[in-house]
This record gives sequence, structure tokens and C-alpha cells, in this order.
Amino acid sequence: MAANNPQTTDPLDPCLVKREPGEPMFLLLARDSAAPRAMECWADNREIEIGRGLRPDTPQERAHISEVRAKVVTFRAWRKANRG
Repeated sequence: MAANNPQTTDPLDPCLVKREPGEPMFLLLARDSAAPRAMECWADNREIEIGRGLRPDTPQERAHISEVRAKVVTFRAWRKANRG
């Protein structure tokens, strides 16, 4: 099962490949009205950590933050189209 094996690739989220054995995780779905705010909070905190030198400021980190912010837009659009 992909959730317990960090060597298994998951076409839905490449971050699962980095998951350590037994590492807890949390999944957000677009139908959850709190998901976009949680994702924005994550991205904001990641940028704060970079600014404070707690995380490396690499193109990969910046791309990951941008991907999450783009997913926020997608989540909101899906929710508007499917949940009103």
C-alpha cells in the first residue's frame, strides 16, 4: 500500500514518495471548506521558515509553495462548481 511504503510512487501526490515508514499524514479534499485556508497557512508558514533560515531557499521549495498555492485556486473552483 502506498501510504506505508515510501518507495511506492503515488500518481496523486509525489510527496508520498518521501514519507517515512509509519509517518503520520493528513489528507485534504476540495470538498472540505477549510482545506484552502489550511493550505494557504501551510504555504505562508513555509515562506516564514525560509525567511528565518529554518528551511533552504531552493527552487524546489519555491516550486512546492507555488504548487500548493495553485491547488488552492483549483480547490476553490472545484468547490464552487460542485458545492455551490
